[in-house]
Amino acid sequence: MDSFERTYLGIATFLLGVTLCGVLLAELGAFNPYLVGAGGLVALGGFLLATGKIPRDRTPHFGAVLLFLAGLSCYGLVILFPPFNMILGGVDPGVYVNTAVHIQTSGSFLIRDPLVFAASKVPAISQTFLPWAGQYLPGYYLSGDVIIPQFYHAYPALLAFAGSIANFKAALYVTPLLALLNAMGLFLLGRRWWSGTAAAVLSALLLASNVSFVWFARYADSEMLALQFYLSGLFALHLAEESNTSRATRGWCVLSACFLGAAFLTRMTMVFLFPALALGWLMFVWRDKFRFAVTWILTLGVFILWTFIHVYFFSFPYFHDVFYQGAIVPLMRSHRLPLLVAIIGATVLFLVLTWGLKSSSPVRDKIAPWIRKGQSLIFPATVLPLLGMAACYYFFHWHILIWMAWYCGVPALAMLFVGAASWAKEATKGLHVPVSLAIFIFAGLTTIVVLGPNPMVDTRQFWASRRLLVFVFPLVALFAARGLAEGARWVGRMGSIVLLSIVLMPGIHNIRPLLHFTMYRSASQDLQRLAEHIPRDAIVLCGPTGEWKIPTPLRFFYGRHAFGFRQGVLTAEVLDSLTKTFPGHELDLVTVAPQLPLIELPYGLKNDPVISIPINWEEFNEPKDGLPRRFHTIRGNLELWKIQKRRPDSFFEATAVRLETSGVKVRGLYGADPGKSYRWTNGQAELVIPRGAVKDSRVLYIDLSDNRPQPADTHVLLNSKEIGSVQVERGRVTTFSYHLPANWLSGSGDPKIELRTPTWSPAKVLGSEDTRGLGVMLLNVGFLK
Repeated sequence: MDSFERTYLGIATFLLGVTLCGVLLAELGAFNPYLVGAGGLVALGGFLLATGKIPRDRTPHFGAVLLFLAGLSCYGLVILFPPFNMILGGVDPGVYVNTAVHIQTSGSFLIRDPLVFAASKVPAISQTFLPWAGQYLPGYYLSGDVIIPQFYHAYPALLAFAGSIANFKAALYVTPLLALLNAMGLFLLGRRWWSGTAAAVLSALLLASNVSFVWFARYADSEMLALQFYLSGLFALHLAEESNTSRATRGWCVLSACFLGAAFLTRMTMVFLFPALALGWLMFVWRDKFRFAVTWILTLGVFILWTFIHVYFFSFPYFHDVFYQGAIVPLMRSHRLPLLVAIIGATVLFLVLTWGLKSSSPVRDKIAPWIRKGQSLIFPATVLPLLGMAACYYFFHWHILIWMAWYCGVPALAMLFVGAASWAKEATKGLHVPVSLAIFIFAGLTTIVVLGPNPMVDTRQFWASRRLLVFVFPLVALFAARGLAEGARWVGRMGSIVLLSIVLMPGIHNIRPLLHFTMYRSASQDLQRLAEHIPRDAIVLCGPTGEWKIPTPLRFFYGRHAFGFRQGVLTAEVLDSLTKTFPGHELDLVTVAPQLPLIELPYGLKNDPVISIPINWEEFNEPKDGLPRRFHTIRGNLELWKIQKRRPDSFFEATAVRLETSGVKVRGLYGADPGKSYRWTNGQAELVIPRGAVKDSRVLYIDLSDNRPQPADTHVLLNSKEIGSVQVERGRVTTFSYHLPANWLSGSGDPKIELRTPTWSPAKVLGSEDTRGLGVMLLNVGFLK
């Protein structure tokens, strides 16, 4: 072990101590950043003390290593920084960050909120504000009187520690720093496995140019921590194999098991590591290292048991939901006997193999020739399945092969086959295969086989790519790098430069949209300004826009009682229930204007908004058929309103079928269909409202619907000036609302509303007898004061 490797493992061990200590203390409800930091320093001190007497070799090609580190640092500054400002709810990174904030402030994973518990007991409130599987907020499960954050919680514990020594915006830098550490870890492993610096540098470059790696390095997500523990565990295991003393080997085995065990506390997808770990155990046994294998597997078993305990007490709703949605739980219930037989059979086979491979076993000599024959089949056994996989994906799941090519690039996949064939050919001739490398390969292939045809049921392929980030993409990078190194020997120096450029070009092209882009750049400042105007005891209702993004940080970052809702209407029943359940708590509304919910009488909005903050929150599109190359901006005004009771006569409302009887002059509307409460426009509808009926009004709302096959935009004009547009979803009621300026009724005439929509013909599109040119369905028009 040289100084560079010792430094890398020292940093990794410190992170390991911080993470494990943070998880344990948060489970006990006693998280303290000073104790967590002390745990990290103890782990680091123990590592330095244990390795202090180990001879350290001079780093081979030291200049090349320094050049690599300098290049990697510059790459990180340009590509990985700054991280996305992921404090908003509604997506996985927001759940991690807000959970970390709660851990820091409360000291515990579990969230006890008497107000939320009381709200869950009132049907009218719970049905409106706790609509998603009984969850308080997206990503948080309400179980009795306790709120349980989803996911496993090693990563939030690390973020909570980082947020304690700096602010939480600075703590978001943890993930890109982990990404740089991962690139270094793959470099060190590649250097050990391939016995050369060039292929190791190439493997780090290929991983760092993978767009999925870059995206989730800038996110606050757990893949980077899981990958760090995984690579560090394999590196420590490799050092265990190369150690000359039993004491050192046992120590490296324990450290390796601690790293791999911590990975199990980080992500659910680490379950795909189990078959690879079984293979590693059998290889240890075959190589007469049974005692070291026992040390390794027992230590790892402690962490796996810890993970099961953590799942049961702190993450079971999430664990159950994911496995139920993946049809695993129903499959287990419907095939209990075959499943039991399979488990018993696999266990017996594993024990028989362990007994047969031990040096003391009488059958070892008999099976040794078969083991040697099996090694001679490594070449076809490695290459042919890869080619078969490509053929199967082409004929049956061709879109998956394309999907893999999006992230790794077609040239890198081609080099993967070259590198795999080169390695397998050498292994066939008797090349020593490290246990760590065997685990690395087997875990990657297992994940491809299990997740390839159906990547965790997530139709958004970009999000599904996270499932391959820990095991598969590093495997592709490592073997593609070996393929590049082999190709360089064939094509010469200039040819190798061209070949490297071709392989790296797809990744560079995919990363390009990330430059100069930071997701939700100003969100934290905007929400902080908003929270400063919300009383501590207020009940904050967030919706119908931003209902997934806004309440989560308001609750965890700023300690406000925030609830999200999707409906476009706040009924009097719901508001009455809130005022009766929480007397003394004022009701506030937070929304992204110009959209406002319809509030039933006798409730309404008080005067003007308390504060209106212009927002420009950039976020990327999530296509189902390609990479996210484009971004859109959430624009509007983040507004805070007071909700109060008001007089019944402080509004004007007219249904479509009663417009004329309400004194409204109508043009461009068809008559109401028999038994229907809506009326179709002919594409150019006009409504002239009596001036006296809407005097002092502050909000206009229009209820629209549609049933055309393809949605179209409806443009809304007030007094001949366009005030917005709305796209009405098929078969759903959509409310367009607009906050009227103070001088909107200037002049002497009556206000005029116009609805302009492209027309369509049911006779031509649906083959019906209706030959009219239809615009949009009008249901209601109203003005609120």
